[in-house]
Amino acid sequence: MNSSIIIIFLAITLAAVLGQDHGPGSEEFKKVADECKSKLNASDDDMKFMMNRSAPTSRTAQCLMACIKKGIGCMNPDNTMNVDNTKKHMEGMKENKKEMYDKVVKSLTECKALETPETDECAAEKKFADCMMSKRDT
Repeated sequence: MNSSIIIIFLAITLAAVLGQDHGPGSEEFKKVADECKSKLNASDDDMKFMMNRSAPTSRTAQCLMACIKKGIGCMNPDNTMNVDNTKKHMEGMKENKKEMYDKVVKSLTECKALETPETDECAAEKKFADCMMSKRDT
């Protein structure tokens, strides 16, 4: 799978690229991102991974991504991925980029099946991101 697609997913920018209402340009996303940034005392540098469309590598960035995913419903309160809500954010992709959509959904489903209970949302985000990145060339 094209690594840029996974990176876009990890940054929750697929929705913006696909014209949905929950991507970085949307009011909902901005509100959630600002709340998470404040809650975590994150700096602008901690937010750069989203602007650069790269995977979060620092602990703060991983926590920030987990917080944002929870805020828009892509991560459940128990720190597991919510595949159904994530797929809803990707609806616009079904028609225009069906093959890409299918690959991302396949990876989401495979990574979801490998999830183990994780009490730390930041660690859960890292595990899921690592799994998605491992699927990028499949």
